[in-house]
Amino acid sequence: MFNLAALLDSAANYLPDHHLGLSNHLPMGLIALWRLGAGEDRLHAWYDEHTSELKPAGPPSQVFSAQDVPGYLGCQSAYPEYRDFYLAAIKTESPADILHRYLPLLLPGLSAGSLHGLIRLAYGLKAQSNSEIAAALAYWSSHYQFLGVLDEAGDLSPADCLRGLAADSNICLPQGKRLIGSGMVMAAALPGLREQASKLASGEAVLGQIAELVLELYANSRDFTVLHMLTACHALRVLQPYLDDSERALRFYWLAACTAYVEAGKPVHEPVTLLADKHSWEEIIARVILRRDVHQIKLVYSCQQESLYYGKPLYQQVAAQVLGW
Repeated sequence: MFNLAALLDSAANYLPDHHLGLSNHLPMGLIALWRLGAGEDRLHAWYDEHTSELKPAGPPSQVFSAQDVPGYLGCQSAYPEYRDFYLAAIKTESPADILHRYLPLLLPGLSAGSLHGLIRLAYGLKAQSNSEIAAALAYWSSHYQFLGVLDEAGDLSPADCLRGLAADSNICLPQGKRLIGSGMVMAAALPGLREQASKLASGEAVLGQIAELVLELYANSRDFTVLHMLTACHALRVLQPYLDDSERALRFYWLAACTAYVEAGKPVHEPVTLLADKHSWEEIIARVILRRDVHQIKLVYSCQQESLYYGKPLYQQVAAQVLGW
């Protein structure tokens, strides 16, 4: 009988990034494929293919206590210590208890690993894997990246906030190759960005408005950074039951999203025309399961899940188009 948990337990023993800071997508790919219905052979093949390019994390050099958790935030070499600490804590209590306790501490560093700490955690929760939840929290903690704090809520929609960023010629980055996370840090330091992002209105409907906005941004731009804005927005929705202050979490995500938007070159936001010809989700999933591009797999998974939640047909169209239809 196939056991996804065993693969994820093993995957947690690898470093969370590789190749000059690129994120380790082994567990995210496994979980997205599994959630999309991939079979045992495909999942084992994925595991074997991706472990070949990863390095083991190694054992911890010390045993963390709860008092150590805040002091090592952003210390990338502390991944093994954080991983073992969170796993032991989850086994003693429960994933929900640990998330309610530590997410308030981690939220200001939500952009950790170019948003992959957040995304890995959401995937781990869907897989109900204690080892992957612990690994995701460890990734988030050891790669904690603080971008700042937004002021009190304003009265602008997400789209109007981005229009303000797009219109300000001083809020831009020089062209050049860099990691998404590095560009987000640079963007966060630009005068005016935080003030504009702070104008976002509050309310229960805002997360859905942001989800629709980043979907349309990706449909128009096909930008790699915007893709991460979309998958992270999906991840934030998954975390909602574990957030004691969802408004605070949303605003930290929004600040990260605004910096990612600037890092992406401030792509144009326009309404997207729905096409008459549609490929079914069954066709889309059957095609993506065979793909090697983990970002296509993650995008299709997020689109499918957000489509089920929000009921917007554009998710299906975007998922089909990213696969070449």
